[in-house]
Amino acid sequence: MSKSCLFDFFPVEIIHGIFHYLWAHEIFYGFSQLSDYADSVLFGYDRYSISLSSILKHQFDLTCRRIRPEQVISITIADNGDTPDQLDLFFSKFNILQFINLRSFAIMSSDQSIFRRLNLLCKFNHFQSLSLPQISQAYWCLCGSSVETMLPRLRQLITNQCPLT
Repeated sequence: MSKSCLFDFFPVEIIHGIFHYLWAHEIFYGFSQLSDYADSVLFGYDRYSISLSSILKHQFDLTCRRIRPEQVISITIADNGDTPDQLDLFFSKFNILQFINLRSFAIMSSDQSIFRRLNLLCKFNHFQSLSLPQISQAYWCLCGSSVETMLPRLRQLITNQCPLT
């Protein structure tokens, strides 16, 4: 693929700065196979954020083919009508323990199978932020994990609902 383009003249630091504002599927869809230089920039980028919310099937497939789990710092999961079965498909391709640099995990789903995986998040050294639909689910997953190891590093716990009863 020895083609080149104007993109090839941008410094890597500027391109990575732009990538900070995009989801992984947007980056791969827009920049994959643009040129050898672009592919090397994608390969070297280590701050991908994955969103499984309203992602098209071909973008999902492209992301799963191109992403390396150690490059991912954030995962957002929304198992809704727009993305049927993508959650299960994603975790059939990747083990959550492969995401060694994960810092943020957000769930916008009531699928209880996701919460069983959350106790593994305490194993990540850089993990800082957890976003869940309800405080009761947050309590359940944190108490199900090693609270002593997760809470000192957790800087942010976000919930959408907090029932008072």
